[in-house]
Amino acid sequence: MNHDFYGPAWADNHARLGEEFTRFFGMVSKAVAAAFDRLHAYQYDAPWRRPARRIRIRAER
Repeated sequence: MNHDFYGPAWADNHARLGEEFTRFFGMVSKAVAAAFDRLHAYQYDAPWRRPARRIRIRAER
């Protein structure tokens, strides 16, 4: 049984394939982490941590 990873193409390019997998999973993990951070911030948003809005109340004359 002949396997592709015994050939010269695999020997020449296996390091590049590993780098591509590492880069891909790094991007996926960053995207998932950003999504969870956003979900966490939305779910646990505390009104007292936000800057207060200035509201003008006018008295009627």
